[in-house]
Amino acid sequence: MAIELESIATPVDFDYANPIISDLTVTDANLIIVQVMTKDGTAVLSVNRDDENFTLLTTAGYPDHTRVEIWYLLNPSPGTKPITVNIPACEGICGAMGFVGVDVSDPIGDVQSFQAQATDHVHVTLHPQRTDSWLIAFVGEDTNESITCMYGEWGAYQIEAWELIVGGPPAGRKGAEATYQNTNVSTSNDQGFDFGGTVLYSAMIAFEIKAAVPYSLTLEVDKAEGYVGDTFTFYGTLTQNGTPISGATVVLYKDDASTDLSDITDDNGNYSIPWMADEVGTHEFYTEATW
Repeated sequence: MAIELESIATPVDFDYANPIISDLTVTDANLIIVQVMTKDGTAVLSVNRDDENFTLLTTAGYPDHTRVEIWYLLNPSPGTKPITVNIPACEGICGAMGFVGVDVSDPIGDVQSFQAQATDHVHVTLHPQRTDSWLIAFVGEDTNESITCMYGEWGAYQIEAWELIVGGPPAGRKGAEATYQNTNVSTSNDQGFDFGGTVLYSAMIAFEIKAAVPYSLTLEVDKAEGYVGDTFTFYGTLTQNGTPISGATVVLYKDDASTDLSDITDDNGNYSIPWMADEVGTHEFYTEATW
């Protein structure tokens, strides 16, 4: 199942406590990401969406200068609900995005961060664990210059998702979010994000979100024809993302009805179910697995 970006909230500029992201609407999203940048290093205390509490992924930055944080929520309830960033009064920017098709059992892959002083760019290299992941980067900087965001080896694509610039030098600040769908990219190749702009203090977090992985249950039979009283052996393998699943119960169905015959998959995900033909005719068989 491919990941899709379902919604992006309007980023919020704040210079007060507990800013609220009010316009993120999710319908089918099973992951919400919240990004927060503070100019003076103030840390977020918590993030919540009504009674749903977010989990902190990671942070980057400086104690008294630019700081960025990523928070996430799995399986959010549908609708448009306010997201409150619980934080003391400070200057900052926050935003949110909703994604569909994320592997909620193992949602986050590689995570990297970077902070820099007096540089014209920040660069983070990710090491993707899956080829169908989305790669995301969030950067915060203490200027009001426009941000150029590139993906790949030092600038292959322009992929800004959102950007918010506030104020003017030396009092300005900015935050920007970039995403890249990691299709057709080998996991053996590192993937880089590069944000350009001359800044005093900057920080970036880049991370991978993994797509829900389909399960595969194969079915074969040792012979296609026979007689009443003959035994037919149905067999196959249960895997997830190519990895065998052991200990699952596989049930054999004939003509949309259970045969009440089953087997437990072994360490290699294999099963084998013998069935004795009890009537003349042509039948359709399939298997289902539970674990």
